[in-house]
Amino acid sequence: MIKNLEAIDTHYDGHHFRSRLEAKWAVFFNAIGWKWGYETEGYKLPSGKCYLPDFHLTELDIYIEVKPKELTKDELDLCLELSNFIVTPKYGIDIILCEGDPSSRPFRTIVNGNVFVPVILMHRDSGFYPFYQSDEKNTRIHDLNLTKQAAIKATSARFEREWKEKGDENG
Repeated sequence: MIKNLEAIDTHYDGHHFRSRLEAKWAVFFNAIGWKWGYETEGYKLPSGKCYLPDFHLTELDIYIEVKPKELTKDELDLCLELSNFIVTPKYGIDIILCEGDPSSRPFRTIVNGNVFVPVILMHRDSGFYPFYQSDEKNTRIHDLNLTKQAAIKATSARFEREWKEKGDENG
């Protein structure tokens, strides 16, 4: 059993990500055409805890939290607390929980401090509304294929090592 795995810092698109998973999500957002910012603003929550969302989809005013697996209770509580104190944007979603690799599967959303129905991210040019509920899947096959293509691009992305270990002259 492997214990204490550490994320690998990764550079992509002019940003320094804390993990390759976050960089893969950036590739995905680029591939589906949504503008994003990485760790653009931190918030001090009423509980006194600080929260720094991973991504902000700037055109949509929606935050994205990326984790390799389902959020822990503490991580989810921070997302719920932030959601309670931001004005819900025009798309009705405060935060999307991107748990795991980019894919065309549904991801949970948070609205007004509550976990809501999962949505699938759509390509920017697929229409006005950027997400659709998973029960609409059969009517949006073309959009789903674009999302699948973006997910394949993201999950197959390889990032060059841009740093060298101390004393490692050959990289």
